[in-house]
Amino acid sequence: MNYNAVFTSGKKDLYIKESNINEEKEKFIKMLNSGVCGTDKHVIKGDITDAKLPRTLGHENVGELDGERFVWPAIIPCGKCDECKAGRPNRCIKNQVFGLTADDVRVGGWSEFTPLPEGTVLYKVPDEITNENAVLIETIASTKPLHGIQLKGKSVLVVGSGAIGLVGAVHAKLMGAEYITMVGHKQQIALLGKLVDKNYEKMTDPDTIGERFDVVYDAGGDPESCAYSIEMVKPFGTIIESLCMPHSFDIDLNPVMEKEAKIITQFGYIPDDFIWAIELIRQGQGHFSEVISHRFRLDEANKLLGTILNEKYGKIIISAP
Repeated sequence: MNYNAVFTSGKKDLYIKESNINEEKEKFIKMLNSGVCGTDKHVIKGDITDAKLPRTLGHENVGELDGERFVWPAIIPCGKCDECKAGRPNRCIKNQVFGLTADDVRVGGWSEFTPLPEGTVLYKVPDEITNENAVLIETIASTKPLHGIQLKGKSVLVVGSGAIGLVGAVHAKLMGAEYITMVGHKQQIALLGKLVDKNYEKMTDPDTIGERFDVVYDAGGDPESCAYSIEMVKPFGTIIESLCMPHSFDIDLNPVMEKEAKIITQFGYIPDDFIWAIELIRQGQGHFSEVISHRFRLDEANKLLGTILNEKYGKIIISAP
């Protein structure tokens, strides 16, 4: 079976290319919607060296199989290494990620259909969740540290206003945070309206904000945002450092120890995190849908590329024909 898919060669390009699936020998799914992640932007720009290129992107997906809708984690566990056997497939030594580092370059959601590699875990989408909101389940799972701490009545600062930061702010609100402040790009923060109590431009001088926070969620994932997060946390507060793709930088632990603050680290998620993520989006569909800023059809690759490279956006949704 032949079908159309969007490919990139990592040279700031997106183009439609015909792919093929062997219907008799390969497991595959019909794509409904897929999301654009900040990591996709880095692959398109050629910044991620372990992405096998050219390839189809798309690791935030909802598809249809046998008349039912499913979502699935980006992680493709080998099932054989010590990490997989210990229930930590996010640390699988093969590091195969759907639509990013999978050996099969056809594997990705920016397409009409996509192969489903061995080890892909499917989760049924409840009827009341829309296709577009179902795309956000993968992003919600990426904010898992917020699900494991007490947020009720707490003040939360979100550092970074990309999709992870925006979804993280909604997550914190649903978990009972008393008020939420964000620093980032105001046109992105504005997507959440009154859910965000206070907003400031990217890396606003801490003296201008004039307060410290019980919990600081670093959605920037770089040395600058990490140092800023440490500065903005209260004594005895909690800093969350969440990485989906590894970066290298040093952290000065002196101010952390002086404040007796706690740092929670995260590297991706495990497939079972989709269970609570699905329930969370069921509870907060109205808030989560506000994170979506752009919608494109699969055949609008040029418009999609221009937005990814030149605009500030929340979550971009791509729909298959």
